[in-house]
Amino acid sequence: MTDNSPVAKLRRAALNLLARRDYSRHEMENKLLRKASLLQASAAEKKPRKSISKNPAKQRQYDELGFDDDNLEVDLGIQADTCVGIETDEKLREDQGSQAEADECVDISVHVEPVLNWLTELNFLDDARFVDAYIRYGIGRGHGLIRIRQDLQRKGIEQTLLVDALESLETDWFELAADLRQRRFGVSPPKSEQKERARQMRFLQYRGFSLDQCFYALSREFESDQ
Repeated sequence: MTDNSPVAKLRRAALNLLARRDYSRHEMENKLLRKASLLQASAAEKKPRKSISKNPAKQRQYDELGFDDDNLEVDLGIQADTCVGIETDEKLREDQGSQAEADECVDISVHVEPVLNWLTELNFLDDARFVDAYIRYGIGRGHGLIRIRQDLQRKGIEQTLLVDALESLETDWFELAADLRQRRFGVSPPKSEQKERARQMRFLQYRGFSLDQCFYALSREFESDQ
């Protein structure tokens, strides 16, 4: 039998996401919070509305006092007090009913943190592994350190994890920039064509390379294959 509890639904959602690619803990948290919000909204829509009907006992009191539902007119002070008491009791009942409904609808987002811990214990979430894989992915796409660092910061990665991963890779970002420029624009960098140099400089900066790395790439000569 399928477990349709909020925790089970969040776990299934997380596993479905991880089946496509790896996630940082921060990314997964945001995904699950959105999922919890959708589950909360769906539960609220499916919850039947309780009809509010008059209490028969209170209705008899209205009738005995001679109150007209369409035009309640109270001539005596005691009748006014009784009417206020009835109205107040009715309002209190409605408020208590609304509070009970709110208590029944527990915030599903409270289950997100336990699900994240469960994923971490099973090694499905590992920020150190994620950082290492993402840096390699960025290098493969020709991204510089600046862009990779910004991407990882948006994904909630701590700076210490990034530093440790970079030390283990020992990437030469200068040569990476030069190789990217050569593959995109050709062997010989432009020397006197300022407009073309500026275009290639913007391209390298957009990819996330520093100014020093860009200048190096624009001065690096490659041997022609011919």
